[in-house]
Amino acid sequence: MKKAVLSILMLMLVISIPAACSKDPKKDDDSPQAPAVTETPAATPTPTEAPEPTPEPEIIVPAEPFDDQGRVIAVYGTPVLDGVVDDVWEKAGTVIPELKSSAAVQATGEFKVLWDEEALYTLYIVRDPVLNKASMNTYEQDSVEIFLDESNDKAISYQSDDVHYRVNYENTPSTDAGDPYRFTSAASLLKDESGNVTGYIAETAINWANPPSNGAIMGFELQINDANDAGIRAGTVNIFDGSNSAWQNPSVMGEVVLTGKEVKASSSRNTGMLNIYIKMAERIDPDNYVNSDILTEPLKNAKKVFNDESAAQPQIDAALDKLKEVIAQLNDGSGFVSVDSLTANEELPDPLTFFDGTKVASPADWDKRADEISRLYEYYMYGVMPDTSDEKVSYKVSGNELTITVEKRGKTVSFPVNFSVPDKNRIAMPEGGYPVLIAYLWLTQTEYANNKGYAVITLNTELIAADNWTRSGVFYDLYPYGDKWTEQTGALMAWSWGVSKILDALEAGAGKELNINPAYNIMTGVSRWGKAAAVTGAFDKRIKVTAPSCSGAGGMAMFRYKSEGKTYDYSSIGVNSPYVMTANEPLSSLQSSSEQHWFNDNFLNFKNVNALPFDQHMLASLCAEEGRYLFITGSYLYEDWTNPPAMWLTYLAAREVFKYLGLEDNIGIHLHKEGHMVTDEDMVYLLDFCDHHFYGRRIESNLDDLTKSLFLEPANSDPLFDKYLKD
Repeated sequence: MKKAVLSILMLMLVISIPAACSKDPKKDDDSPQAPAVTETPAATPTPTEAPEPTPEPEIIVPAEPFDDQGRVIAVYGTPVLDGVVDDVWEKAGTVIPELKSSAAVQATGEFKVLWDEEALYTLYIVRDPVLNKASMNTYEQDSVEIFLDESNDKAISYQSDDVHYRVNYENTPSTDAGDPYRFTSAASLLKDESGNVTGYIAETAINWANPPSNGAIMGFELQINDANDAGIRAGTVNIFDGSNSAWQNPSVMGEVVLTGKEVKASSSRNTGMLNIYIKMAERIDPDNYVNSDILTEPLKNAKKVFNDESAAQPQIDAALDKLKEVIAQLNDGSGFVSVDSLTANEELPDPLTFFDGTKVASPADWDKRADEISRLYEYYMYGVMPDTSDEKVSYKVSGNELTITVEKRGKTVSFPVNFSVPDKNRIAMPEGGYPVLIAYLWLTQTEYANNKGYAVITLNTELIAADNWTRSGVFYDLYPYGDKWTEQTGALMAWSWGVSKILDALEAGAGKELNINPAYNIMTGVSRWGKAAAVTGAFDKRIKVTAPSCSGAGGMAMFRYKSEGKTYDYSSIGVNSPYVMTANEPLSSLQSSSEQHWFNDNFLNFKNVNALPFDQHMLASLCAEEGRYLFITGSYLYEDWTNPPAMWLTYLAAREVFKYLGLEDNIGIHLHKEGHMVTDEDMVYLLDFCDHHFYGRRIESNLDDLTKSLFLEPANSDPLFDKYLKD
């Protein structure tokens, strides 16, 4: 029986019956007494077996929802995840989340939490009159989320012990941090007597990374996402997080305490991780590996051990270790080792040292090393830039719109870009045409650029590759995303392909027709499009000036350098109080359901940035070439997520490669005071930088400013910076 109310009725019955039937013989002493009667002894009856007593129903007393420290209480117990509320859930206290992020939120709910040696289990009962999953952003769908800081270290950004999972009302799971194989879920709809949907039930399990003990305390948060009928998230409902920032800052989580495990309940088997790796192995396509046969027997044995209830823990551990071993040994023919086999290294990788440890000995060697770095990024992060040699590119001009058509192997796609060209009656045109500034999405300073003699082309990246997990757009029409690494291109690289097609069209005649010189070009973008601008410049050698703005992690910020929690002196830009850096964007954010499509599948397997065989100074160094330039921009204030000190470090470390090639003047950086954008000040410096290097023109800006930052000041210095500042 699943109804909690039944247990209460049984309890009332058990309590009420003895009260009505028992009687104290010492009571009613003044009542009439019957006369004594002498009875004749009866014959001794034939012995019969006493009837079995009727067992009393088990009385389940739910735990309190919180302990005296305000922690959610998780009770020991193992439910069946099937979207149906098992009796075991009656042991857990009912947690009512009350923190609503918006008055528009209509959803309400209640939570229960259980645990055992294998996993942490959560039950969500959500009442919601409108269920919607139309948004491509999973967090905007009607869904529930769980956040767990297993080591409870309260870091201000996600670390390897922090996980964040989500499941919507149709049981579609998504992962924002953590191994997706550790998360299991089930869901079902709630309906009224007329069959109308009134909400949903979700059950989830997170397998432990390390089996905990009774009394363990962990960082914890549960959340309801409430979508409105337009498919937009109206808001959230939480237990602890009133700032709605647990998705990026684990320190705002509350806590859960594990209780209720009796000594006799101790388990001799822990098969959680074995189950995770079995599921992982089952999803591996043998056609993608040249030695997939090595997986057959270990997987078969792992399943046998998992299903054998008599298997002892050493046998389970051995099966798991063997399965891990062979998965790491799978060879996809790339020549690179698997992510799990990479050696973690806290030091910044040296751009001038090959992957095998050989030093770059000459500029010719650098060309080979640059090619290796490109292949490392293609394999481990951004995905491949496909072979475009058999593409046929054509164009059509209509008004201020240039439509580009690409044909390949019987398929044809088209997309438009907008352009704005200087008035040649007012602005003298250089020989060969105006230089062109290509921007992702838009450029606020288009008029200024035109007046300075620069054409502007803007590209709507959504047409090239959708900014979501669907892998749709004209790029994927030609190059579908596949299971093999050679068939995987992330959105950042796909957007870069779109810019390459613009250059193809300009070179094919559109440049001459529009008075644009494609050889003199600048590539820019902000935020995620700043990341894309960096990738574009790294992989298309025709890009003359690469100018990523506010690009952060995955762009121009070093992965290995954290500034969060550090204090900086920004008094020279008018900030009188010490500036304490808040969270930097972590690896897990890039791997989340809202950003993972920017990359390939291999990138999602990294758990530690120190295992990356590169860092972003190496992406920057791919622009180090005669006649090519790199111009990094960012912001000091309120851009902590983009990690400006780490972008400064990228500039310093990449400059070493430019110096090695005799191109020290070909790299610059400008960090403005505030604003997640290309500011007017940035644009003045950028176009003066280009005027100087393109045409040798006299300019007003002092280009020495592009070698400096506030991080040169003694109060903001770091020994890692100093390493690159020695002459």
